[in-house]
Amino acid sequence: EYPLEINKRWVELYIPFYRERYVDKIINVKFNGQFISCYEVKVDWPGYEIEINDFVSLTHGLVRREIFADSIRITDPVNPDSNLFGKVFTYSDLIRLNQ
Repeated sequence: EYPLEINKRWVELYIPFYRERYVDKIINVKFNGQFISCYEVKVDWPGYEIEINDFVSLTHGLVRREIFADSIRITDPVNPDSNLFGKVFTYSDLIRLNQ
C-alpha cells in the first residue's frame, strides 16, 4: 500500500540497508495505446546508484516498475576482477488493458 500524496515520504527498509520512498508527481503512462494517470513513486537510497520508479494508478494499482542502475560492476567466473562497469535499465508493465 502506497501513501499516494505528492511529496509524501516513508521508510521502505531499515535492514539490511536504509531506503526511503516518496511520491514525486502525477504523470500519464501509455499502455497499449491508452494513457493512464499514475503517481510516480521514487526511491531515495543514499550510497547506491540505483533508481526504482513505481507507477501507481488509483484504478489499476501498481502498473509499471522501472529500474535504472549506474556503475554496476560487470563480472564473470573467469574474470571476477574485470574492473568493468555498466549501466542497466529495465522495466516491467504489470497490467494488460483491453483495447
